[in-house]
Amino acid sequence: MPPEPAVRAAHRPSRRAQIVEAAISVFGAEGPAVPIALVARAAMVTPAAIYYHFPSKEALFTEAVALVAERHLALTRGAEDRDPAAFSMAGAVELVWKWAEDNPEPARLLYVWSGEGPDSARGVRAEFVRDYIHRVIRRIERGPVAVDDVRHAEDELAARAYLQLAMSVSEEWASGRYRYGGLDRGHIVHALASVSQALTTIE
Repeated sequence: MPPEPAVRAAHRPSRRAQIVEAAISVFGAEGPAVPIALVARAAMVTPAAIYYHFPSKEALFTEAVALVAERHLALTRGAEDRDPAAFSMAGAVELVWKWAEDNPEPARLLYVWSGEGPDSARGVRAEFVRDYIHRVIRRIERGPVAVDDVRHAEDELAARAYLQLAMSVSEEWASGRYRYGGLDRGHIVHALASVSQALTTIE
């Protein structure tokens, strides 16, 4: 049996960040039911050290989800802020897809496991979805239209359908489980962009 990794003191402020990063990796790979001891091992601390910083496993899981959501939103907001006119639906798909491909555990934590975690984590996910939907709606290119309840509902449903599809497909690709038709990454990204345009150009 391999030796246990050396553990580190619980109280240093840097330990909290170290624990959250380990939680993102472990929860992202295994889901919310994973024992806290596995997170402690990945963080090279004792389980007691985790509970020094977090009152419960659920609190740690929620903070891990919140940090991933914050990073995800900062990525897309940054791209929009740099060049709003050039940040099309296709550009958003490409950016988020690349993020999920490069960060499979965080992507799975946010896209999949956050919906199966405690209420607090599901709340973080819901807020992330709401924010992203509003920004998808702002990227819809349909020209000036009258704002009314029906059109608002159409936009909301279209944006929500697109977001759920994009999250599901990018997570499947990032985790190596995507098997639809043997398409390569470029074709799938193009297809998602086309579907997003079709969903969000309701007349």
